[in-house]
Amino acid sequence: MGFPRGRHAARFGVAGLVNATGTGLFYPFALLFFHHQVTAPMVQIGACYTVATGLGVAGVTQTSRLVDRFGARNVLVTDTLIRAAVFAVYPFVHHLAAFVALATVVSLAERTDQVASQALVAGLVPDDERPGWFALSRMTLNAGMGGGALIGGLLLASSPGGGYHWLAWANAASFVIAAALYLPLRPVRAAAVQAAERTTGAWRDVLFLRIAVLSGLLYLVGLAVEVGLPVYLIQYLHEPTWTVSLVFAVNTGLIVLFQLPVTERTRRRPAMRMLACGTAGYALTFLVFLTTHRVEGTVLMVSLVMAVCLFTVGELVTSVTTMVIVNGLAPDDRRGSYIGVGQFFVGLGTTAAPLLFTVGLALSPDGLWLGLALLSAGIAAAVLRLRVPVAARLAAAATAVTSTAEPISDGPGAQRRARDSRR
Repeated sequence: MGFPRGRHAARFGVAGLVNATGTGLFYPFALLFFHHQVTAPMVQIGACYTVATGLGVAGVTQTSRLVDRFGARNVLVTDTLIRAAVFAVYPFVHHLAAFVALATVVSLAERTDQVASQALVAGLVPDDERPGWFALSRMTLNAGMGGGALIGGLLLASSPGGGYHWLAWANAASFVIAAALYLPLRPVRAAAVQAAERTTGAWRDVLFLRIAVLSGLLYLVGLAVEVGLPVYLIQYLHEPTWTVSLVFAVNTGLIVLFQLPVTERTRRRPAMRMLACGTAGYALTFLVFLTTHRVEGTVLMVSLVMAVCLFTVGELVTSVTTMVIVNGLAPDDRRGSYIGVGQFFVGLGTTAAPLLFTVGLALSPDGLWLGLALLSAGIAAAVLRLRVPVAARLAAAATAVTSTAEPISDGPGAQRRARDSRR
């Protein structure tokens, strides 16, 4: 089934599942929670939430440097405990300014979490085992978010009007448990640092920046199903709301069931070629969406399920492959800052998605789906153009790591301990 090897794999997977379940409890009801807590119109709360998210995206390029300085495990544990503290005090927040400040902290912590968790995997396992660990994180994320949302909905239904604070406190508890599970995970891989890489930052690395931009665009395209499709189904096709639940149930179920085995079967194939194939799957999905307003009834449901299955296949391939490529291009001594730049572009895609898709649907649904299909095809073509230099860079990085045998521990003082061991 592709479950990753290593004595820490199960602990890493459980930590991710607990983390995601707590987030799933709260995230779908976040705007309702703050509307319940803060006496402000929903539109104003939504605007402030967007601002807080944008500030988190802008700040991740700075906080990601902490991963290189203090170690991925240390930053991940600290970051998780910070979010636990924020969610513990959320039920006591009743002012809009305090809400914006705390939401910004959470947004920044979430982005930093993505950086630190990927860097932690890179330090725990060899290059050829990373895809399985990234796939495990994707599987647990989807399973936890889906299960958490279901539990949160049941919790609110059982205590109408007074259950919101329990969602925040349950999320805080999940972060404390996750931090305890992350604590024993100490990276042991050697740091392969080449002289040429020491003087090159992520913003000057042209090849990496091209991949980072493409990954941000790819993430934007992928959000079309999550953000744009529900609006399209309900407001433009006038379908019942259960069709949205059907779409997400199919997508989540397929990811939970097949993320690990699909990654196991694709991880030894050329990464850039797999990324292009997955992106082509997105393009085909949008072409199917382009035909949905011309059919109805059973044919429409079959078309939707077929399109979502096709989209999920692309997602199964692209999500893990993108992480593998970004981590492979990042030098070991600056992995955090590199991944942080990648997360910056992913965050831009996340921030732009709601506005882009709502405006696109208002202007022309067909134009939106056709535009996304062409954008996906363009991303796939750009990926194929970069496959040779990226493959050469990944091979050089793998060779450098293989030639370095000294283990290091996470955090500051690692190089000093390595020198002492040589003496």
